[in-house]
Amino acid sequence: MRFDGIELVAFGFLAGVGVVLAAIDLLERRLPGRLVLPSYGVLGGLLVLEAAVTERWSNLLTALAAALLVALAYLLVALASRGGLGSGDVKFGGLLGMAMGWQGWSAVVTGTAVGWLGAAAVLLVLRILGRRPGTMPMGPFLLAGALFALVPG
Repeated sequence: MRFDGIELVAFGFLAGVGVVLAAIDLLERRLPGRLVLPSYGVLGGLLVLEAAVTERWSNLLTALAAALLVALAYLLVALASRGGLGSGDVKFGGLLGMAMGWQGWSAVVTGTAVGWLGAAAVLLVLRILGRRPGTMPMGPFLLAGALFALVPG
């Protein structure tokens, strides 16, 4: 898998905004909607343009479905965990789902699993060390999983 043209701009944008959001999450323990929500428009617009140029409409439909399904799954986790996952994580998860969905369902599953397994590993290590993290920022883990799934290998 190789990115070029508009697709490269789209995933470059995602990486850039993702790093900013992950840094904010590490520092403030929140993912601000004022950055996440406009990113849907930018990424979505770029993917629509790429679909129009390359006639990859099925990729666009998968990206939109993945955004919805990942956000919905994260919303269910947030409701079930009563604060274990915030609304910013839900919105950010949907954005990452859109990007991974462009590459296909295997990227969505791989990226989501890698992100959550990374967070679980850190929690396990902290528990072994006898430390309680309190709130843990999920944004960096979600982004790392998505980038793992998206970076050509």
